Amino acid sequence: ARGKRPAPLGIQAHGACGSGGERGGGRRGLAGRKSFGEIAGRALRDVADELFRARGLWFVYPGGPEALKGLDLSLHEGTGMALLGENGAGKSTLLRCLLGLLSPSRGRVALFGEEPSRERLPALAGRLGYCPQNPCAYFVSATVRGELMRTMHLRGFVGREAEEAVDEQLERMEVGHLARKNPLDLSTGEREKVLLASVLLPPMPELLVMDEPTRGLDHRHKRAVAELLRGHRDSGGTAF
Repeated sequence: ARGKRPAPLGIQAHGACGSGGERGGGRRGLAGRKSFGEIAGRALRDVADELFRARGLWFVYPGGPEALKGLDLSLHEGTGMALLGENGAGKSTLLRCLLGLLSPSRGRVALFGEEPSRERLPALAGRLGYCPQNPCAYFVSATVRGELMRTMHLRGFVGREAEEAVDEQLERMEVGHLARKNPLDLSTGEREKVLLASVLLPPMPELLVMDEPTRGLDHRHKRAVAELLRGHRDSGGTAF
């Protein structure tokens, strides 16, 4: 209906993530109460493995709607979290605030314990992989193979080791025949495959931030991406 606002974001989480609080509820007897030391120790562990935190996060587009309103969210190592929502619900806005590509209107955001910024992202290439909603915003190289090589170089891999990893990934993601093409000249589905091939190059970084990563892919390739993400999480990685 005209004027209808998108439904609020939904969150599906796997593992220990969220904004904290005791699970299970109910009253505890004296024997079941935690000591201050136990509580403090757990809090320190939670902070130590916290990759992303948002507290009281608001974002308002100039002259536009309130995309995010008072959001509290934490993401911990070895977990997976999915954001669900209609177009315009604020999913991409949240991810861009997480990375420092947008500055919050109010509230605080921390990425790997520090305030995120656009300038800080290149230094995080070894720890962070980002799959934007628009692949064209990611590509800077003249060829598909060059794009994957750039990713390997940003992650600190050069020479034959990088070349072999790229060749294997091109075949794994079934884009080897596109290696010499300009990624901007590809179809929507092909660009999405190349973007995923680049972001998911092994060894994958500890945190993957992905905005609609399977858009334009057929069912077989969607399952292949899901298996890669599951393996990443099982090996201690984190996906958002």
